[in-house]
Amino acid sequence: MKKRNTQWCGLLVLGSTWFFIACSVTPSAIPNEVAVIAHGGGAAYWIRNSRNAVEKLVDVWLDPQARAEFDGLEVDIVLTADDVPVLSHDPWVHTDLCESEQREITQELLIANLTANQVRSEFLCGGLPDPEFPDAELKSESILDFAEFLAIAQRAPDLQIYLDLKIQPPLTKTAQHYAAAILDYWRRSKLPNKLIIEVPTQAASREFREHGAGGEFSIVLSYPAYYAGENWTLVGIGSALRTYWNPQRPVNEAGAARADAIASLPMLLPVKAVEHLRHAGIGVVAFTAASSDELRRHCRSGASIVITDVPLAGGCQ
Repeated sequence: MKKRNTQWCGLLVLGSTWFFIACSVTPSAIPNEVAVIAHGGGAAYWIRNSRNAVEKLVDVWLDPQARAEFDGLEVDIVLTADDVPVLSHDPWVHTDLCESEQREITQELLIANLTANQVRSEFLCGGLPDPEFPDAELKSESILDFAEFLAIAQRAPDLQIYLDLKIQPPLTKTAQHYAAAILDYWRRSKLPNKLIIEVPTQAASREFREHGAGGEFSIVLSYPAYYAGENWTLVGIGSALRTYWNPQRPVNEAGAARADAIASLPMLLPVKAVEHLRHAGIGVVAFTAASSDELRRHCRSGASIVITDVPLAGGCQ
């Protein structure tokens, strides 16, 4: 779900006094344990969801002199036509980051319509500058699939793995396909890493619960869900209003989904909603901290997990 939050608070404040209240999160003491998770593998440093990002982040994690103060890495997953999970932020081959000699890359080039072999062999990504992260290191590579991602992660068994699943039929496969494929790959890998899975809907969460054993993974519910092609500003404003008038709503949504946590922009969760969630034992995933200052603020928002573009910025200390 990780969307850019630049100027979000200003947009909410302009609406009315309600938005200001919904946007404001009273700073509090940092909870005993806040996990810091690298967005896209460290989007500010390396092209997100790339092989280079995952390998470099794991290298930092394993370097005793680096004194890494992050706890895991987050990547986005889309299924191919033959149900192979690959790393991609959008349902289509990324229009800004990828290039191909065989095809024109547009939003109509859906990954769900391509086989895994086509995805691996026909596209090179990471060699073009990312408009959102212009300082990220460039390296042109094939699209990383989930099996190779897990092989890299195997080097760091204590690193938490956070999967943001892009489930948006008809642009993608269904939640049932995702649950079957992701969990099959995960079980075959036999990794000891903590696995966290973010899904956009209650139905998708229940699908994973039905396919998984208890304690095998944690489920995070997007709150709200953001889909490709939507006006994300309006989606966020609508969610903020509903939560302001009913701060118990996130608890109810998570309960209906059988989710362990919700993922949201901190500015969309009023203080009372955060208090209700913590009282109910439901975690909060705060996204996406784009700077060290934002990272510190998100760490004090009541979140149990903070997703950040700058995982090397010193953690929540």
